[in-house]
Amino acid sequence: MNNRLLTLLSTFMLCSLELGVATQSAYAEPMRFYCGTYTTRLGHVDGKAKAIGIYELDGQSDEIRSLGLSPPITNSSHLCASKDGTKLYVSSEVVEYEGKEDGYLTVFDVDSETGALTFRQRVSSSGPGPAYVHLDQSGKYLLLANYVAGNVVVYPIFPDGTLGEPTSKVEHRGSSINAARQEGPHPHSIVPSPDNRFVYVPDLGIDRIVAYRLDSETGRLEAASEFDAKTPPGSGPRHFVFGAGDQSEGGTFAYCSLELSSELAVYRVTEGKLTEVSRQSTLPEEFTGESTTAEVRVSADGRHVYVANRGHDSIAVFDLSKDPAKPKLVEIVKTAGRTPRNFGPSPDGNWLVVGNQDSHTLVTFRRDQASGRLKQVSEPVESPSPALIYFVEPQE
Repeated sequence: MNNRLLTLLSTFMLCSLELGVATQSAYAEPMRFYCGTYTTRLGHVDGKAKAIGIYELDGQSDEIRSLGLSPPITNSSHLCASKDGTKLYVSSEVVEYEGKEDGYLTVFDVDSETGALTFRQRVSSSGPGPAYVHLDQSGKYLLLANYVAGNVVVYPIFPDGTLGEPTSKVEHRGSSINAARQEGPHPHSIVPSPDNRFVYVPDLGIDRIVAYRLDSETGRLEAASEFDAKTPPGSGPRHFVFGAGDQSEGGTFAYCSLELSSELAVYRVTEGKLTEVSRQSTLPEEFTGESTTAEVRVSADGRHVYVANRGHDSIAVFDLSKDPAKPKLVEIVKTAGRTPRNFGPSPDGNWLVVGNQDSHTLVTFRRDQASGRLKQVSEPVESPSPALIYFVEPQE
């Protein structure tokens, strides 16, 4: 064997070894996530949990391990962390608090080593049925959508991570054609624009994505109705997410799950204005049963968008790489359980953990970053009434 061949072979073996080490080290540390849960019987769920579940996903074994529970908390159906990861903000989906028609928010301190949660504060949610919490881009304000009350609220976040009195509270008005679900306004999520100038609120009850200007100095919301987007009657917009990065010269794109019509709607966002550019079903053509969409997420690399189907019990996978304005359906994957209300992508983009609400399980899927396809890599793990999967971003 000549020297040139030996050199090439040695180089190949060294590169292969380095690649193997890099691949393993990319997910050598387990990734922590929180699982918001339902604890009581509501119209859409028979809650069996007691508190927020604390878990970790081992990227080498694909194993989900329980790290314990938070202090008891009722119907922790949505939550988010502070920018520095030291606080967890949790909405409790209830309609009575302290003897009034109201819900509440809880602030927990987060142990950075173990993920354990310690109660810090509880405040009124300024209306019953809180459904969704999200930080503004600065981390100075907590944005809240109250589904039952039909309003949206902004809370200032003090330097110690606790919440102050609301800086803004806005009531929605209207209804739509589905008498059972759209008898009044039902804001289902609240999301800031990447530049923090605007806030968008999909309202399932009035078939509209409502736009607001956000004053980042005062925390006030101002209606920007000229930038609203109407959705088809009876479609029921639910969750809304921006694409990753600057997706094209045509502007930023955003994606909304239309719960009642089981569709994915795509919007071009130009200087705050939403313009629908496409809409398509998240279900197989041959499916004839009842189903509704829930969570929608764009992968961190911006290449794929994922939508949960409850009823068909699946995740629809769409490719954005060719044209972010016209997602291409890649596959529809069963979730090995009933009612996948929510799922969470891991911070490294390699996994999705799905919470099957009515079969009380968590299931891990490995994500192919090139194709976006999902492969189930774990048996269902028992987890009572999962409502939200929230991975903790690594802190530098």
